[in-house]
Amino acid sequence: MTLIELQNNLGERMQALCNPDISSDYLAREIERSKAVAAVANNMVRNATTIISAKRMVGALDSATVNSIVSGNQ
Repeated sequence: MTLIELQNNLGERMQALCNPDISSDYLAREIERSKAVAAVANNMVRNATTIISAKRMVGALDSATVNSIVSGNQ
């Protein structure tokens, strides 16, 4: 999953949480799912940051690497 896909997924989670027509039980389940998604998202962002930092340190950071991480395009 790219960071763009992650951003889209998080946006969908936010829309689900903001829906005024859902029941309180469904909302509670969505909140729990969203917490899990947020934890995974946080790890994905930290991993991308680590990759970018490591490549920058060895002089291997280029636009293709950044594009691959962010959007999946090379």
